[in-house]
Amino acid sequence: MSASERSAQAQQAMDMLAFIRRSNRRPLKNISMKNSNKENNFSTNDGSTMQAWRKFAADFSFIKTTQTATTNFPRELRHLDNTSSREVHKVAVIYVAEGQDDKQSILSNSNGSLHFNYFVEGLGWPVQIGTSSHLGYSGGLSVGQTTPYYSTVDTEVIFHVSTQLSGDAQMKMKHLGNDEVHVVWSENPRQSYRRELLATRFCDVLIVLYPVSPVLIRVHIETQNQLLLCGPLLDGAIIHTKQVASLVRDTVINASRAYRLAQKDCDRPNKLREKVFEQTKSTLKEMSVADAITQIYVPKFAFLN
Repeated sequence: MSASERSAQAQQAMDMLAFIRRSNRRPLKNISMKNSNKENNFSTNDGSTMQAWRKFAADFSFIKTTQTATTNFPRELRHLDNTSSREVHKVAVIYVAEGQDDKQSILSNSNGSLHFNYFVEGLGWPVQIGTSSHLGYSGGLSVGQTTPYYSTVDTEVIFHVSTQLSGDAQMKMKHLGNDEVHVVWSENPRQSYRRELLATRFCDVLIVLYPVSPVLIRVHIETQNQLLLCGPLLDGAIIHTKQVASLVRDTVINASRAYRLAQKDCDRPNKLREKVFEQTKSTLKEMSVADAITQIYVPKFAFLN
């Protein structure tokens, strides 16, 4: 700051102090409000450090930069805190046992085969939603639900596994039916899996895994949009069971990301946080000089009004 700027600021502070002295402005005592109670009877002349700093701010004309927040500002701050800085994805993982070709029988499975369970274990690590051990993305699951979860520095994935979801078929479909990417492990060699079996408005990407031997898996991929065809897995690929979990996980993340980016007004996580921050910041407004002086000398009175 230059000497002239410091001089101007000092002069402005002196002018403000002279104004306060001319108006005989003093901290007020025992201001009573209509329908007042004990909490509304207060004094600001307590000699506290906070009061001294308020007067210091007034003397140095910092009043004009004082800003006030709207009543819903705490809620907007919580919204900002809850806006993730990482991409979040939720993926449906469905088990089809041998001979099953209808929705009810598929969603009634509470256990999968050993090969299917091995595949699910490789997708991520188990977490219990709503506990202190897991503070990340929940994917809409209820508190106490255990499910596979995977995360990196910029990505979080929740897997909705049909055999692990609680509730009846309708409750399971509330989660599975809202996922854009479906992974189906089908052990029914007599009939190919059809997306109509679990009809949903979503399921833009369908990946079906058919075990063809104890160690080999055939991959079938269907998409509603050719732009959603993302590797590393491609339709018709034959892969080893030891590689299937990691390859499927990478593919569903890429497919889910491609689906999001194909939507209008889709923002990347940090861009979305910036937008939420700017919206929250816009709710702050500059106080008038009169309101600022009132808040400095009678802060509780200012908050009540």
